[in-house]
Amino acid sequence: MSNYSGSSLVPDRPLVVSVELACQIGLEEATLLTLLHDAARYLPCQQKLGGQWFTLEEPLVSQLMPFWQNLDVQRLLNNLKAKGVLALASAPYGQSKQITFSFSSRKTFSQDSASAADHAAKVIASVNYIAPGWQPDSDTLSRIHQLNIPQDFALSQVGEFVLYWRERNEPARAWGSKFLKHVLARWREQEAKHAIKQRQKPIHFDWRPSPEVIHALVNSAGIETKKIEELIPKFVHYWLMHGGAPENWNLEFHNYAMRNTARAQLPIFKGWRPSEDTLDVMVRAGTSREFIEDAIPEFELYWREQKVESDNWNRKFREHVQRQWLSYQSALEHDTIPRRIPANWQPSDDVYDVLRLANIDLAFAKALLPEFVIYWRDSNQVYHSWNTRFLQYVKKRWASGEKSASVQRSTREISLVDELTDRSWAQ
Repeated sequence: MSNYSGSSLVPDRPLVVSVELACQIGLEEATLLTLLHDAARYLPCQQKLGGQWFTLEEPLVSQLMPFWQNLDVQRLLNNLKAKGVLALASAPYGQSKQITFSFSSRKTFSQDSASAADHAAKVIASVNYIAPGWQPDSDTLSRIHQLNIPQDFALSQVGEFVLYWRERNEPARAWGSKFLKHVLARWREQEAKHAIKQRQKPIHFDWRPSPEVIHALVNSAGIETKKIEELIPKFVHYWLMHGGAPENWNLEFHNYAMRNTARAQLPIFKGWRPSEDTLDVMVRAGTSREFIEDAIPEFELYWREQKVESDNWNRKFREHVQRQWLSYQSALEHDTIPRRIPANWQPSDDVYDVLRLANIDLAFAKALLPEFVIYWRDSNQVYHSWNTRFLQYVKKRWASGEKSASVQRSTREISLVDELTDRSWAQ
């Protein structure tokens, strides 16, 4: 039995740790377990939760374990708890500055250390928190060598690996295996970077961008071909003089051209249409081509009246239609049963949201509602989506330039059927 001086619980002889116990649960863990076991002989005991509990305050912990920092004490306590050989009732030591503990089986931790070793051998989940000075063992380094990874490279990763897992404060069963995966991932990253660097070649004096890059700059970015041809020799000259090799010359030139061709802000003109590339992108994204065509005249009319300038009307139109399309989809009636329009029919709020996104005056739309309902009541026709028909009708009337003046016209002067079926205005 250990002898302690005074009330400090500091042993007056060297601490003896069982080699067998250290092999089972780790040297640091065995040391802490032995210290707690010896200290428990001189601490007040509390009977609760079906066991015997002891409490060590920070001053005694510092005297018994001056070779560990608070974080290390907490790590080792967590390890012993995870191994099932120690129960804890206190908050993490770094916060509470005390250890309230109980041994899983009081008789297990008698003076006979072999009993503690037998108990540790029965532990099912042998997990540990990583130590601050952790190093891979020879078996791990041998497995790394078999993967043709230099040992110097592997050892250079130890610091980062230990820091990462200490900050995460998570236990693991086999730190060697985790380190192997970490080193392998870093090695592959380095090889990938090296391969990219090997593929990089310096520019030659007659280099030209690919036709795809030129097409993108002309059709999507709106840069004139003449301007692109002027930029090519300047680009080549710069890299011949400065050296270096980007990963992708075409991408580098595309970015260079975009930086050096600040486009002027221009107003939208009468008869404006988005480019075919813009239309194709929108259709491929799932927007109805008919819906896009319907939006062109209203978009042009609105921005011509606003007298606003932009350096990219295609992008502005695409964003405008995307917002409208999302609201339009929610406004659709999914009931497939056709019905006659009710006498008191009103469009849903989603319809007005779409009109608002299209910059159409809601008062104008509401003024069209009575004639719309009367006409379709008189026609006695049935449809499954009156929201959609009303939305199309209002957008056509607005885009035609009628605006508020047209609201006063008689329904007999305008054929509603013609307006709902005629698409010549959108051509």
